[in-house]
Amino acid sequence: YGEFVMESDPNPSFDFSSGDAFQLDFSAASPSGEVWVLVQTDSHGGGPNEGYAMTQISGPGLVLVPFSSFTNLQELDFGDVDSIRVRLHAEDASTVYSLASIEVVPEPSAALLLGVGIVGLVLVRQHSRWRH
Repeated sequence: YGEFVMESDPNPSFDFSSGDAFQLDFSAASPSGEVWVLVQTDSHGGGPNEGYAMTQISGPGLVLVPFSSFTNLQELDFGDVDSIRVRLHAEDASTVYSLASIEVVPEPSAALLLGVGIVGLVLVRQHSRWRH
């Protein structure tokens, strides 16, 4: 069992609204186990809202945890995150984990628009070279 905690201070909170998933990069993970990601958000007047997602890990590498997989999704505001906890569970006490980074993966639509824009610029530039 291990835990990594990232908390805001409390204001400003973390804004992950442009994302679609958390990407966890494990530089070491032996043997396999479960990864639980717990998110706490502000409910703007009420108490905090919490949700979690669980996925399996089978070794070093990247693990994607989509925002859509979180419990209590309708109550979570990924634009106002107070804390993130990554908990690692394994049956074997000799388990070794090393979490190298946590990143937010942008929504596919944002990445697609950026890619289309870059391709458009390249085509316009090539077209202007052909005309000269």
